[in-house]
Amino acid sequence: MKTYRLEQATEIFRAGESTGRLVAEGEQADVVILTLVAGAHIPEHALELPVLFAVAEGSATLTAGGESSELSAGDVAEVPPGELREWKNTNDSTCLIFVVK
Repeated sequence: MKTYRLEQATEIFRAGESTGRLVAEGEQADVVILTLVAGAHIPEHALELPVLFAVAEGSATLTAGGESSELSAGDVAEVPPGELREWKNTNDSTCLIFVVK
């Protein structure tokens, strides 16, 4: 078994004050924690693999495949490979999202 610590995560993405940090890089999947500050927007993009998003704290809007959904702490969304997605945090608090890809 291998364990990982959030405070040792490596920053792999930055857009203003919002960040993506690689928590774990496994044989089958990677885990990233996405921190979206208030007012943050991550522009539309796609990955060629399925992605799970689990909101741990706060809320933000995920738009994927032309459909938008406000996700809050405890919500999980799956986006299939190649589907465009974007995030917007229109709230006045930070949103933390675990990303499994």
